[in-house]
Order: sequence, then C-alpha cells, then structure tokens
Amino acid sequence: QEQQYAAGCAINAIKYAVMRNKACCERFVDVGGLKYVFPLLTGRGVKKHLKRKGTGEKRNVEETAISVIAQLCSQLHSSKMNDYSMRLLNKFIENEKEKLERCVELFVMYYEQLEKTDDQLQAEMERLEEEGAEEELEQLQDEENIHMERLDGGLFYLQEVALIIAFACIFDSHHKDCLVRAASKFSAASFDLINKDGSTKEELSMNVVLNVLRNYAAYLRNTEEEEQPVTGDSSNSISGVDGQVNIDKDLNRKFRILLTEWSAGLTELLK
Repeated sequence: QEQQYAAGCAINAIKYAVMRNKACCERFVDVGGLKYVFPLLTGRGVKKHLKRKGTGEKRNVEETAISVIAQLCSQLHSSKMNDYSMRLLNKFIENEKEKLERCVELFVMYYEQLEKTDDQLQAEMERLEEEGAEEELEQLQDEENIHMERLDGGLFYLQEVALIIAFACIFDSHHKDCLVRAASKFSAASFDLINKDGSTKEELSMNVVLNVLRNYAAYLRNTEEEEQPVTGDSSNSISGVDGQVNIDKDLNRKFRILLTEWSAGLTELLK
C-alpha cells in the first residue's frame, strides 16, 4: 500500500515537474518515462487496488496522465535532439493506435460532460431570473465565472485531450494514418451517441477538436489583451513577483501561438 501511495504521489510530482519545462520533458523521455505514463490512459498502468477503490482515484490518475502527456506534446513537438518528438509520436502509432483511440474516447467523454455543465448553467440562470435574484444572476453570468465553471465541468481536460489528438494527427501528417483513425473513431462515437439518446448538440468529428483549439487560443488572446503590462523597479522585474508574472505571460503567449499554429495545421489536414 505504501508503494502504491508513493506511485500516486510520483505521477503528481511528474505533472508539475514537466509543466512548461522542455528540459524536464526531455529528461522524462530519456529515463523511459513514456512507457509508464501512457499505459495509464488505457488502464493498464492502474493497479488493482485503485480499481477496487472505484472510479474516483482511477479518474484522478488518468487525468494526471493526460496533463503529463499534453505537456510532453506541447514541449517536445519541435525537439529534434534524440528524436524526442518521434519517440512521442510512436506511442500513438504503436499497437494499432490504441492510445490515440483512447484519447478520442476521452474527448467524447469530456465533451458530453461539458454539455451537461452548460445545460446546468443555463438552467441555473433561468431559475435565478425567474426568482428575481439579480445579484446572484449577475455574478453567475460573469464571463470569468462561467469560464471557471466550464473548466471544472469538463473543458480543462477537453482542451488537454484536443491538444494531444492534434499533436498525433499533425506530426503524422506524411502518412495521415492518425488522422484517418481518429476521424473513424469520432464517426463511430457520434453514431453510438445518437443511438443512445441523441444528446449531443454537434456531430463529433475532428472539426470539433479544431474548434476546441481555436477557442482555447482565442481565450488566451483575449486574456493577453485585457492584462496590463507589469512594471516595477529593476529588482522586482528581475527576481520578484513582477518578474515571475512577466515570465508566465510570455509562456502563455508562446503557448497561444502554438495553439494558433496547430489550429492552422489541422485546418490544412482537414481540407
């Protein structure tokens, strides 16, 4: 039990270590980390004790793995040294692209979860409007509050999985095998959902992945425009809080540019 607890802590530590850190991502690949994190997507890396405890802890491990892999994709896509990007891409190609198919399944799951969240938000707004609770309604309708509710309600991991699927499809563009497999999986998933309850508002396809990426980039762009540049004395701007804020802003800008470029690349593939 202690070993399993340590393993859970380790994957969380890895998530924060690789976050926006290319060197740590490369080191993670060098020490063979890919063979441990990818099985967590398919459930093979989840020990029996976690399965016995229910879906909660299993989901936490799975979502941590999603975050790690999304970071690897965003940080290593252009890393030619030691073939980091190709080694990462091969994980999606191997074993009949089972990990890519699992990512599509996760995308569908979080898409449905986000739909339910949006329906709940709309129902709550209508209730508050009927009751005349103007202050509560105004607070709920605040764009940032809505965005936070949607992040918690499926959007965060929907964006992460969209990034992963885009990486596999864009960097396998020479053969387009990943794009074809992902499109086929989305088609089957849409058919199943329509037969089940017809609940989805939009037919699921790679175009939905593209829209998620575009909306993600647009949100970051709007955030950049709203924020004022941080200024301060020289000591603060270099080593203090202000300096760290500027570093974070620069990282966000670079990530937004990456999302925009990948959106354009995916658009070309889907033509």
